[in-house]
Amino acid sequence: VPSEWYHDVTNIGHTISINHNWFNAFNIFRIWKHLCSTLGDIEQRIEDCRAIMSDTWYEHCQLILQTNEGMNFISLYKLLHTIAQKRLEEDQRSKHAKFDLWIIERLIRTMLQSTQFLSSCDFDTLPQRPKKLIQQIHLCIEKQNQ
Repeated sequence: VPSEWYHDVTNIGHTISINHNWFNAFNIFRIWKHLCSTLGDIEQRIEDCRAIMSDTWYEHCQLILQTNEGMNFISLYKLLHTIAQKRLEEDQRSKHAKFDLWIIERLIRTMLQSTQFLSSCDFDTLPQRPKKLIQQIHLCIEKQNQ
């Protein structure tokens, strides 16, 4: 079901329901905004613990975000990196691949402007530095446009 479309399910009898929320290039910014908002709520709710865990405050907030949402900033970046690498390997005439790369580049630039992301991210644990990935994507898109 596309994002924000209403749907209703009525189960008759005993049923097991397995639900998934999907995202793609069209709603990934909504996912990012949701993670930022949820992280803000987490930080506010456990603010009273900040002083006693000053060295690991951001790490704990990200752990809670991962637990609550199934994703945190690091796992989102790693997912974006994985998709970008796959799209960079695809046929570069593919409009789908080009669009995905364009969106990923925009989102990573947005992430790098976020103090929440910069504060909570240990860049040494990432598969590739964000600026390097942006550069790689940008070069690929420029090459496609020639």
